[in-house]
Amino acid sequence: MARRQPPNRQLPTVNSQPPAAPQFGTPYATIHDDLAAKDPELYQRKGLLQMLRRNMGVKAAPERYQDNRDQFDVVLTFEERVMEQVIEDMAQRPQVTLQPVLVCNMDVTDNHEEAATAAPQALKLCQMLEAGGDWEDCVDGVVAQFQHETGRRLTYTVCYY
Repeated sequence: MARRQPPNRQLPTVNSQPPAAPQFGTPYATIHDDLAAKDPELYQRKGLLQMLRRNMGVKAAPERYQDNRDQFDVVLTFEERVMEQVIEDMAQRPQVTLQPVLVCNMDVTDNHEEAATAAPQALKLCQMLEAGGDWEDCVDGVVAQFQHETGRRLTYTVCYY
Protein backbone atom coordinates (compact mmCIF):
# COMPACT_ATOMS: atom_id res chain seq x y z
CA MET A 1 0.00 0.00 0.00
CA ALA A 2 1.44 3.38 -0.97
CA ARG A 3 1.83 5.97 1.76
CA ARG A 4 -0.22 9.08 1.33
CA GLN A 5 1.99 12.16 1.38
CA PRO A 6 0.31 14.84 3.51
CA PRO A 7 0.14 18.29 1.99
CA ASN A 8 2.53 20.96 3.15
CA ARG A 9 0.99 23.72 5.22
CA GLN A 10 -0.31 26.45 2.94
CA LEU A 11 0.29 30.06 3.85
CA PRO A 12 -1.77 32.96 2.48
CA THR A 13 -0.20 35.08 -0.23
CA VAL A 14 -0.67 38.52 -1.72
CA ASN A 15 -3.33 39.11 -4.39
CA SER A 16 -4.25 36.08 -6.49
CA GLN A 17 -0.92 34.26 -6.17
CA PRO A 18 -1.23 30.59 -5.22
CA PRO A 19 -0.72 29.87 -1.50
CA ALA A 20 2.88 29.48 -0.36
CA ALA A 21 3.62 25.90 0.70
CA PRO A 22 7.10 25.56 2.22
CA GLN A 23 8.46 22.01 2.36
CA PHE A 24 8.77 20.18 5.67
CA GLY A 25 12.30 20.76 6.92
CA THR A 26 12.46 24.35 5.67
CA PRO A 27 13.75 26.32 8.68
CA TYR A 28 11.19 28.55 10.36
CA ALA A 29 13.70 31.42 10.11
CA THR A 30 13.82 31.02 6.31
CA ILE A 31 10.02 30.97 6.05
CA HIS A 32 9.80 34.00 8.36
CA ASP A 33 12.35 36.01 6.40
CA ASP A 34 10.72 35.11 3.09
CA LEU A 35 7.26 36.22 4.23
CA ALA A 36 8.60 39.35 5.93
CA ALA A 37 10.33 40.33 2.66
CA LYS A 38 7.18 39.75 0.58
CA ASP A 39 4.56 41.60 2.64
CA PRO A 40 5.39 42.20 6.30
CA GLU A 41 2.11 44.02 7.00
CA LEU A 42 -0.06 41.19 5.66
CA TYR A 43 1.81 38.45 7.50
CA GLN A 44 2.01 40.46 10.71
CA ARG A 45 -1.73 41.14 10.57
CA LYS A 46 -2.47 37.44 9.95
CA GLY A 47 -0.25 36.50 12.92
CA LEU A 48 2.10 34.36 10.84
CA LEU A 49 5.30 36.22 11.67
CA GLN A 50 4.56 35.97 15.39
CA MET A 51 3.73 32.26 15.02
CA LEU A 52 6.98 31.61 13.14
CA ARG A 53 9.01 33.46 15.80
CA ARG A 54 7.30 31.36 18.48
CA ASN A 55 8.01 28.18 16.54
CA MET A 56 11.68 29.14 16.13
CA GLY A 57 11.98 29.01 19.92
CA VAL A 58 10.70 25.42 19.93
CA LYS A 59 12.48 23.76 16.99
CA ALA A 60 14.37 24.65 13.85
CA ALA A 61 11.84 23.57 11.22
CA PRO A 62 8.49 21.84 10.68
CA GLU A 63 8.89 18.07 10.87
CA ARG A 64 6.91 15.09 9.62
CA TYR A 65 6.43 12.35 12.20
CA GLN A 66 6.58 9.79 9.40
CA ASP A 67 10.21 10.75 8.67
CA ASN A 68 11.28 10.16 12.29
CA ARG A 69 12.36 6.70 13.43
CA ASP A 70 12.97 7.53 17.10
CA GLN A 71 10.82 5.63 19.58
CA PHE A 72 8.67 7.72 21.91
CA ASP A 73 6.54 6.91 24.94
CA VAL A 74 3.89 9.46 23.97
CA VAL A 75 3.07 11.20 20.68
CA LEU A 76 0.84 14.24 21.08
CA THR A 77 -0.91 15.69 18.05
CA PHE A 78 -2.99 18.84 17.78
CA GLU A 79 -5.25 17.96 14.87
CA GLU A 80 -7.33 14.82 14.32
CA ARG A 81 -6.10 14.49 10.73
CA VAL A 82 -2.50 14.42 11.98
CA MET A 83 -3.35 11.80 14.63
CA GLU A 84 -4.84 9.62 11.89
CA GLN A 85 -1.64 9.99 9.85
CA VAL A 86 0.47 8.95 12.84
CA ILE A 87 -1.72 5.91 13.48
CA GLU A 88 -1.60 4.96 9.79
CA ASP A 89 2.18 5.31 9.77
CA MET A 90 2.56 3.21 12.93
CA ALA A 91 0.33 0.48 11.45
CA GLN A 92 2.59 0.27 8.39
CA ARG A 93 5.85 0.10 10.33
CA PRO A 94 7.23 -3.32 11.18
CA GLN A 95 6.51 -4.09 14.82
CA VAL A 96 9.91 -5.07 16.17
CA THR A 97 10.14 -4.22 19.86
CA LEU A 98 6.40 -4.18 20.63
CA GLN A 99 7.11 -1.12 22.79
CA PRO A 100 3.77 0.66 23.28
CA VAL A 101 3.36 4.31 22.36
CA LEU A 102 0.44 6.43 23.50
CA VAL A 103 -0.88 8.50 20.59
CA CYS A 104 -3.00 11.31 21.96
CA ASN A 105 -4.80 14.14 20.16
CA MET A 106 -5.85 17.49 21.54
CA ASP A 107 -7.67 19.43 18.79
CA VAL A 108 -6.31 22.96 18.58
CA THR A 109 -7.37 25.62 16.09
CA ASP A 110 -4.27 26.76 14.23
CA ASN A 111 -4.03 30.35 15.46
CA HIS A 112 -1.89 32.27 17.93
CA GLU A 113 -4.52 32.60 20.66
CA GLU A 114 -5.49 28.94 20.68
CA ALA A 115 -1.84 27.86 20.56
CA ALA A 116 -1.07 30.09 23.54
CA THR A 117 -3.88 28.40 25.50
CA ALA A 118 -3.10 24.85 24.35
CA ALA A 119 0.67 24.93 24.95
CA PRO A 120 0.48 25.02 28.76
CA GLN A 121 -2.35 22.48 28.63
CA ALA A 122 -0.18 20.12 26.57
CA LEU A 123 2.62 20.57 29.09
CA LYS A 124 0.16 19.85 31.91
CA LEU A 125 -0.97 16.64 30.19
CA CYS A 126 2.63 15.47 29.77
CA GLN A 127 3.40 16.29 33.41
CA MET A 128 0.29 14.42 34.57
CA LEU A 129 1.25 11.35 32.53
CA GLU A 130 4.80 11.47 33.86
CA ALA A 131 3.65 11.88 37.47
CA GLY A 132 1.36 8.88 37.08
CA GLY A 133 4.27 6.51 36.48
CA ASP A 134 3.84 4.03 33.65
CA TRP A 135 1.30 5.70 31.38
CA GLU A 136 -0.16 2.29 30.56
CA ASP A 137 -1.39 2.08 34.17
CA CYS A 138 -2.69 5.64 34.55
CA VAL A 139 -3.79 6.90 31.14
CA ASP A 140 -7.55 6.55 31.62
CA GLY A 141 -7.50 8.38 34.95
CA VAL A 142 -5.10 11.05 33.72
CA VAL A 143 -7.20 11.74 30.62
CA ALA A 144 -10.40 11.97 32.68
CA GLN A 145 -8.75 14.33 35.18
CA PHE A 146 -7.19 16.43 32.40
CA GLN A 147 -10.52 16.78 30.57
CA HIS A 148 -12.28 17.71 33.81
CA GLU A 149 -9.67 20.34 34.75
CA THR A 150 -9.21 21.90 31.31
CA GLY A 151 -12.50 21.26 29.55
CA ARG A 152 -10.51 20.07 26.54
CA ARG A 153 -11.49 16.72 25.02
CA LEU A 154 -8.74 14.24 24.22
CA THR A 155 -8.75 11.21 21.98
CA TYR A 156 -6.10 8.54 22.32
CA THR A 157 -5.04 5.09 21.28
CA VAL A 158 -2.09 2.77 21.76
CA CYS A 159 0.23 1.74 18.93
CA TYR A 160 3.35 -0.45 19.01
CA TYR A 161 6.88 -0.16 17.65
